[in-house]
Amino acid sequence: MGWRGLNILKTSAFPRYSSGVQGGPKFIENELLRVDANVDGSVQLTDKSSGLVYENLNYFEDSGDVGDEYTYSYPQDDEWYYSHQGIPDIQVTESGPLRAALQIDHGMVVPASASKDAGSRSLKKAKLLISTVISLTSGSRRVDVRTTVHNSIKDHRLRVVFATGIETNKSFADTPFAVVERKHPEYDVAQFPYEHPAMVAPMQRFVALGDGTKGFALIVKGLPEYELKVREPGVLALTLLRCVGKLSGRDLITRPGGAAGWWNETPEAQCPGTHVFEYSLFPYAPNNDNSWASLLREVEHFIVPPLVVPRKNKQTVWERSFLEVTPSHLQLSALKESEDRRGVIVRVCNPTGSEINSLIRFERPIQRAWSTMLNEEQIEPLRVNSGNSVNVAVKPYGIVSIKVVF
Repeated sequence: MGWRGLNILKTSAFPRYSSGVQGGPKFIENELLRVDANVDGSVQLTDKSSGLVYENLNYFEDSGDVGDEYTYSYPQDDEWYYSHQGIPDIQVTESGPLRAALQIDHGMVVPASASKDAGSRSLKKAKLLISTVISLTSGSRRVDVRTTVHNSIKDHRLRVVFATGIETNKSFADTPFAVVERKHPEYDVAQFPYEHPAMVAPMQRFVALGDGTKGFALIVKGLPEYELKVREPGVLALTLLRCVGKLSGRDLITRPGGAAGWWNETPEAQCPGTHVFEYSLFPYAPNNDNSWASLLREVEHFIVPPLVVPRKNKQTVWERSFLEVTPSHLQLSALKESEDRRGVIVRVCNPTGSEINSLIRFERPIQRAWSTMLNEEQIEPLRVNSGNSVNVAVKPYGIVSIKVVF
């Protein structure tokens, strides 16, 4: 953790940069990845270093939702619509040297709302406009996606779908302090008289799939709901919008036990207007020591990008690092002044199932260091190495807090 200064100079002509970033009629690529737009608006992702290909990513699925703000519920006679049923507009909007981008525009014609009795979707149709910009930067191992939805449709659920080609019913989802392994079974809903098990699951920043040779991670900003489809192994669906009109409904198919709360109409929960969603696609080779480390590093880079701040005064120090935590797949959870104002608290967590032996190094010399409880009560003193670093062992899914005094 630190900073680096850059000196920006104005030139008379735009400089030429050597770069592996480029774009063609319906593709973009950098040194490591290539993205091709399929004719239906989905994309094919190729990992040039491993040769792995993901053929059918980032298409859209729209279905009915007559549930409420608590529970998704489909109408008895539901209708499903997909973006590949129409003809998209595809164009390359940037072609290097630092970034290349594809823009894919869909105009999905879907039912405007549910029917009056909520038993089906309406006969009246309306257009759901979706514009997606897919980008690659020089040297990046990720494909970043920005999708804009102009929503005037009611009583529906909109999801973006990724057919990864990985035959699995198991996912790995990020939570606040751990990566949770989940199996996604199919349930006999007749055995659940009050509420059916949800087919969707929560995540915080990413969900990942993998088999012996192929891995795929979906990294998100503020999109906590996903489904690994039981009847379509390896197909991930990410919820973008759930548009409903009531706080708590009655007689829901997925909640036969009755109401979950007060009946209140909630027109704003139909999510009218323009919405922007950001997520990123990360292909990786699983089952090696660096796979989790590289994934977690890319997650941090996407979720917490560098903060750019212009300086008005003269820059004297061009590069500085005041805290370093290694290895990179150990996550920094907190950096704060201690409550007694006599030191600094550093908190790290291990989201993986293996113990991590870590090194926490400071720029300044350390006088004393302790391991602490979450409430900052000191447990035991820690040995200071080379005057400015401490070693800590973090158990699987563990959290460690330390206090240092400079």
